[in-house]
Amino acid sequence: MKPERGSGFIFKPRTSRTASAWAAALALMAGWVPAAQADSLSAQRQKLAALQAEAAQNQNQMQADKQQVQSLQQSVAAYQTALASLQSAMQQNQAQIASTQHELATLQQTLTDTQQRLTDTQEQFETQLRAMYETGGIPYLEVLLGATSFDDFLNRLYAIATVAQSNRKLAQQLLDLRTQIAEQQKLRQATLAQLDKQQADLQATQRTYQTLLARKQSALQQAKTQVQQEQQRQAVLESQIHLTQAQMQAIEEQTRAIQQRMATQSGSMASRSGGVSLPGAGANATASQIIAYAEDFIGIPYAWGGTSPQTGFDCSGFTQYVFRHFGIGLGRTALDQFGEGMPVSMADLEPGDLVFFSTYAPGATHVGIYIGNGQMIDAQDEGVTIASIHNSYWAARYIGARRIL
Repeated sequence: MKPERGSGFIFKPRTSRTASAWAAALALMAGWVPAAQADSLSAQRQKLAALQAEAAQNQNQMQADKQQVQSLQQSVAAYQTALASLQSAMQQNQAQIASTQHELATLQQTLTDTQQRLTDTQEQFETQLRAMYETGGIPYLEVLLGATSFDDFLNRLYAIATVAQSNRKLAQQLLDLRTQIAEQQKLRQATLAQLDKQQADLQATQRTYQTLLARKQSALQQAKTQVQQEQQRQAVLESQIHLTQAQMQAIEEQTRAIQQRMATQSGSMASRSGGVSLPGAGANATASQIIAYAEDFIGIPYAWGGTSPQTGFDCSGFTQYVFRHFGIGLGRTALDQFGEGMPVSMADLEPGDLVFFSTYAPGATHVGIYIGNGQMIDAQDEGVTIASIHNSYWAARYIGARRIL
């Protein structure tokens, strides 16, 4: 007769003393169950506390980075406003430069016109003097014609008392006008030099602000990227927290179920004088035999719902198939198998124990056979293979172990 699933062969004690001994054994096992479950629950609580602490730290850092983003955005806006003001000032300054250059060009044209009028006046004076000379009216013609420059000519002209007063007055006006124009040109040129310097200073300030703006914009983008990464990390941490809480709830529920079943078995033992059923008590197979047999299937592909080498294995189908070969019945799913056998802590793992993990849903969703040295043989996506239960993936999802042998 096939033994009850997860309970091993049926033993039939001959005396009530033997039955009492088995009842005591069941009672002792009922005490071991909470202890082993407590180990798993304690580990989950430690994991939850670590996740919550990391989530709080990440939340604080995210808030600080958000404040930095706001500060950088304000700095970027301030530099953009300053650059707009600089651009306006540069345009106004450029307009003043253009206006001053236009005034200088106008003054230069006026100066040229004045010089031409002086030249025309000189020619008129020479014509008058020649006429006066031909009539013998002026003895100083040679003095005037011997002038070395136009200014010298004007100075000599003023020295000649016979020159008409009106001509002297006109010459003086032209000389004064030329002097005034030269002074205005000097002032405009000084203004233009000042405007050019001001424009150069504005352009230098503009380049500085553009450099600072580029740095702030780069820092702003980095801060935004950091906040996005922290938001994503926060979502992952919150998901892990919810999953861990669900796993803790599942362990608590499974503990209560195991305690109830062990209590039922203990009560049944006390009232029976016949056979007693204990997990794995009738199996003659050794752990080394089970592991050797399991290793024969390395490379068999994974198949969801698979329970044989011909169809492929899923994780619980593989463990069920291996243990059934030695006359040990296990439940069909990882969650069923998690409720069988005797709980054992990670520190006390022995070859042949079943190790359980929570992967895609709360509770036991994956199972493998522990082979020692921190390794297990199991059916996973790559098929039947050997993997470390301490690697980053499985260690984070480990929830407990059961001893079937």
